[in-house]
Amino acid sequence: MRMNDQAFSYDVAIIGGGLAGLTAAVLLGKAGLKVILLERSDKLGGRARTERRDNTLMKLGPHAIYSKGEAAATFSELGIRYSGGIAGAVGGSFIAGDKLFPIPAQPMKLLRSSLLSLRGKAEIGRILSGLKRIQPIPLMGVSLQDWTLRKFKDESARRMFLSICRLWTYGNDPKWQSAGAVLQQGQLAMSSDTLYIDGGWQTLVDGLIGLGESFGVSYMKGTKAVQVITSKSGETSGVRLGDGHNLQASNILIAAGPDTAARLVPDSQALRRWSEQAIPCTSACLDITLRKLPDPRRTFVLGLDEPLYYSVHSGLAKLSADGTIVLHVMKYHQSRHPEDAKQNEAALERLMDLLQPGWRHVLAARRYLPSMLTTNGMHTTLHAQLGRPTANVPDVRGLFIAGDWVGNKGMLIDASVSSAKAAVRKILGDTIHERQFI
Repeated sequence: MRMNDQAFSYDVAIIGGGLAGLTAAVLLGKAGLKVILLERSDKLGGRARTERRDNTLMKLGPHAIYSKGEAAATFSELGIRYSGGIAGAVGGSFIAGDKLFPIPAQPMKLLRSSLLSLRGKAEIGRILSGLKRIQPIPLMGVSLQDWTLRKFKDESARRMFLSICRLWTYGNDPKWQSAGAVLQQGQLAMSSDTLYIDGGWQTLVDGLIGLGESFGVSYMKGTKAVQVITSKSGETSGVRLGDGHNLQASNILIAAGPDTAARLVPDSQALRRWSEQAIPCTSACLDITLRKLPDPRRTFVLGLDEPLYYSVHSGLAKLSADGTIVLHVMKYHQSRHPEDAKQNEAALERLMDLLQPGWRHVLAARRYLPSMLTTNGMHTTLHAQLGRPTANVPDVRGLFIAGDWVGNKGMLIDASVSSAKAAVRKILGDTIHERQFI
């Protein structure tokens, strides 16, 4: 059968098989539309994929989900079930130089901490205890750097707060980050449980794929989209594939990064502008599995004078069948700042030497990701004036986008899911409003 036959004509073609694309496919399929999802890789899931190594599951860097976030609420509504363990600061440490300091998770422990001066303890305590009362919207155009310089006179307290901000956002650029957006994310984090999911995020991927299949969604893996086809009047009509075939679709949803979206639709000035404005966040990540943990006491560490992260995820989530330890060590990159991959790897190994002496003797597997993408588009102060990208592309009718760089609602996985839902609402409302699916 030829690709331009009726069997290859769809209501919606989705480009990108990460969590945003998979979520949108489920919702559109549930609404009764004929949907196809195109993924250039031979596996679905994008950065949410989990790889099996013998009896162990290794994620692409550390992942967690907030219990009160948009993603958790949506998966619950869809009936996608998952379990896991709740992460917390109990037993965790900050690291400065080669010294470890217990994370003061309770007010009395903060008062007894040797890490901060009395003024520093008062400042960090006041900010964290009053976080839920801060109004983030007026601070969207204020940089995190400027806001923290105003709020903290004690430099150690400021460094501690910025370390926590990195954990909330997976970003490390206070000069550009919107204080309002970071504080809004912090309010979510402080009011939610942080879950490490049994089986990794592959559990979510598999749940979405299975649900999509039940609604008749078609998945084409190993299929590269090279261009969105538009008419002279500026409407979408299909997708040109890497093998030269054309696939017909009334609506196109690009669930990929901003550069990919702009490349697929070169005539869209909106996508080109959004791509130029986007500031991605990346990290150097060392994923490690150990036969045993040399020092079981050390399960979670945040860096103060360096942007470091360390966490034993298998201590809370089921990631192995034989007790193998799964942990992640990460250095948050500063956006638009050159990074030396070998130096970063050495820094992560030094951190492991400090936290888990002798870890190399019990090493089962390791994988170094020198520049792992954590988000396609950081929430910056520029968005207060220019706005974030919207789910519908204004200069191409029938074209929509979704991903962690789209929309004003949430960050990371929550932004991916909320933007997917926004795109679905636009597709249903704009193109098939006569059907009873809204």
